[in-house]
Amino acid sequence: MRPTLTPSGRPAAVFICVKSDDTASALKTARRLAGPRTPVVSLQNGLAHVGPTRRALGPRAVFGACLAAVRREGPAEVRHHAGETIWLGARPQNRAAAAEARRRLLAAGLDVPAATREDRLLWTKVVFNAAVNPVGALAGKTNGALARTPALWAIVRAALKEGEAAARADGHPMLLRDLPALVRRACLSAPRQENSMLQDLRAGKATEARAILGPICAAARRHGKPAPVLDSLARFVGALERELGA
Repeated sequence: MRPTLTPSGRPAAVFICVKSDDTASALKTARRLAGPRTPVVSLQNGLAHVGPTRRALGPRAVFGACLAAVRREGPAEVRHHAGETIWLGARPQNRAAAAEARRRLLAAGLDVPAATREDRLLWTKVVFNAAVNPVGALAGKTNGALARTPALWAIVRAALKEGEAAARADGHPMLLRDLPALVRRACLSAPRQENSMLQDLRAGKATEARAILGPICAAARRHGKPAPVLDSLARFVGALERELGA
C-alpha cells in the first residue's frame, strides 16, 4: 500500500492492495495516513473487507476493481502483463471520495470509467474471480489457457452461471449482461498471466479462496440456488492448501 503524496507530504489518496487476511493491519495504516477527506481506495479481492473498511473509514472508503494482470517475480518485485483499467464503486455516502479518487487515478494516466453502483461492482468482481481463479489454480494454467481450452472454459462458464444466479438472488445483478464474454476477453488479453490464487499456491502461501468463494457459496445456500461447481472448487482448493501446508 503506497500513498500518492502532495507537495506538502500529506497523502492525496491511499490505496489498499493487500491480501484479505491483512485487511486489519492495512486499515490501521490507512487511518494513520489519511486525512478527514482523503479517499482510501480498497482494491482487494472478495467481500470480507467491505464491512471492516466502511466501519474504519466511513465516507472516505471507496471500493474498486483493478482489471490488470500482474505476476509476482520475487518478494519485492512484480511484472505488469496487461490492463490499465480501474473501476470504482460509489454510493451516496462516498460520492465525493470516489470522485476525488477517480481524479487522482486519471491524472496518473489510468483508464477509470465513471463510478458505478458499489454493490454491483463488488459482486461482479467476486463472481469473476470465483470462476477464473480457482480453475486456473487447480489446473495450473494461465488465463489464456483457460479461455482456449474447451474443457477448462466449460468449468469457468458453469461457475460464472452459478455465481451470477446466487448474486442476482441476493439482490446484486451483474454490471454487464454478458459476463462470460468479458471474462473471456480479459483472459485472452493476458494470455501468459497466472492468476493470484495459482501464484499463491506455487509460492506455498494460503490463497484467498475463502474470501472469494465463501460469500457466493453462502448466498447460494441462503436462496436455495444450486452451486455444485463453486462448492467443489472451494473444497478442492481448500484440500490442496492443506496438502501444501499453506
